[in-house]
Amino acid sequence: MTTDFTKIKNTVLQGLISAGLNGTELSCALFVYRKTIGWGKPSDQISLSQFTKNIPSTRPSIIKALNILKVVKVIILCKKGTSSGASNEWAFNENVASWQVVKKSYLVKKIEKGSKEKEKKVVKKPLHTKETITKETIQKKEPLTKVTFKQPSLINVEEFISEYINEKKYTCSATATAEDFYDYYSSNGWTIGKTGKSLKDWKAASRKWVRNAESNVFNKPSDSSTSSKTRYVTL
Repeated sequence: MTTDFTKIKNTVLQGLISAGLNGTELSCALFVYRKTIGWGKPSDQISLSQFTKNIPSTRPSIIKALNILKVVKVIILCKKGTSSGASNEWAFNENVASWQVVKKSYLVKKIEKGSKEKEKKVVKKPLHTKETITKETIQKKEPLTKVTFKQPSLINVEEFISEYINEKKYTCSATATAEDFYDYYSSNGWTIGKTGKSLKDWKAASRKWVRNAESNVFNKPSDSSTSSKTRYVTL
């Protein structure tokens, strides 16, 4: 088997052409194909650094593209990497019929239709004058809108933590740290420690979580048998 070219089935090539993927998504899909099928392997461990080294895009954009490709089943995450150094194991899905991609033209039409309907609902309000303002309108108070916590997705958490780690030039794993943070707060109903109070700002909490993770990287005990620290840290 020669290594100076990679054969791509016509069905796969047509599927990638018709999928409506953006540049980063298409590059990630082809890179996985090249690293697996191109070398005659069903799957391969591919680190995030390999993606960023070979694809001219930002780290958060590549993470987002990989998650999208995984959701629409163009690529398959066979095995998750570990914080000890093992990378995610990826495979390319050659069964194009099982892909769950949506044409971008359909999404654009849907967005345009929604925008037109919103425009129809907009009603021009008359300006108030001294004649129109009454005692009743002055005393009337608008009801207070209660701000509710919006739970983030794992993709949101991983993208934010990855950007923060890059900004601070930390060395801890963005993927492992994000998954630890998400699993901990998901299991606790997104509440703060033993207080039971609802988490108000998950981004602030995740930044502190990253700092704790980075601190643990440099303060790991030499003898693992004496370590009694748990994986999660109460914020």
